[in-house]
Amino acid sequence: MHRMENVEDKGEQEEMRKAADEMLQDVLLNLPQRNHKNVQYIMNKLFKRENGWTSTGEFIYHGTTIKGSHMID
Repeated sequence: MHRMENVEDKGEQEEMRKAADEMLQDVLLNLPQRNHKNVQYIMNKLFKRENGWTSTGEFIYHGTTIKGSHMID
């Protein structure tokens, strides 16, 4: 479903896919049913080929890491 080809390590890609799928499930569980389609659309756009996350949680947009974009606990 999600492609993150700009991550070098295949194991890291799989780990990121799993985390993204878990995140989507968490989001969907906490939103009303009427919002699910919109959330899925947005998540699919975020996980396009050139987008993803680094191992430190920074967002990669069109192959460029956006510094300081990681979420803070």
